[in-house]
Amino acid sequence: MRKVVFIVVLLWLVLSLPVWAVENIDSEIARVASALKGEYTLGKPVQVEELTIIPVVKTNVVSFGSDQGSPFQMIFGGISLDPVALLIIKDGEFQIYNITAPDTGIGEIFETIPGLLPQTQALSEEGKQKLIDKGRESLQKKDFESAKQIFEDLLKSCPEFADAHALLGQALGELAQTTADLNKKIQYGMEAFREFARALEIDPNNPYALVARGYARLMVPPPLGGADMAIEDFNLVIDKHPEFIDAYIGLAEAYGKKGDKEKAKEFFNKVLELDPENVRAKEGLSKLNM
Repeated sequence: MRKVVFIVVLLWLVLSLPVWAVENIDSEIARVASALKGEYTLGKPVQVEELTIIPVVKTNVVSFGSDQGSPFQMIFGGISLDPVALLIIKDGEFQIYNITAPDTGIGEIFETIPGLLPQTQALSEEGKQKLIDKGRESLQKKDFESAKQIFEDLLKSCPEFADAHALLGQALGELAQTTADLNKKIQYGMEAFREFARALEIDPNNPYALVARGYARLMVPPPLGGADMAIEDFNLVIDKHPEFIDAYIGLAEAYGKKGDKEKAKEFFNKVLELDPENVRAKEGLSKLNM
């Protein structure tokens, strides 16, 4: 049954190819067509939940009596359309699934397709947010390597996404704090500040970048960091994003590090006004009241 459904879907994709080629062709698809040298053609993209599916079809001029070896091969006006693969795209990642044994050299052609389809690589805003949430969940679980990988993969598809640069910087900063390898500690720390700088270059008021940089500065002694520089970053966030809880937590911890317990309590209490169940604020107040 599954094979029948697959064949029906595949035939529909191939039959839809002429309409798509006429109505929706743009400069990027023209580049793909040029790269495929006319021998292979891309069918109409179809969205199936989080997947984008594009058939790759081999085209040949045929004459009467030609051998029609493929069970999927169809003839239109002397042109055969022989599906050879499906290009599957999910979260900006590309996979090729062969339908028939590929011709010599077709693998090299497949490798060129991702770079020729930037508009297909772009994630939707919903897709971006899902990956951001997944990465932040890994950060909360202290799975910093996984978080780093998620944000790096996201930036391959969305290199100008400030939030992803900022959160990658946060993951790198956490790795710098947790590794015992001095060389890696230095490497991660430098990369973290580079990601913060890139995020703020794209979006000067990005709250994730400012908060993450504030925490990084809190861990680094002057003149490169220190509590006062961290407080500057946290205040910049609150000026633009007054409900951003992490900035208030950062201020409380920074003032605590400076020895100003009253200010620290003030900002932990502000966190509890915004989020009465916030664990970090409750723990912070408990330590200050000891």
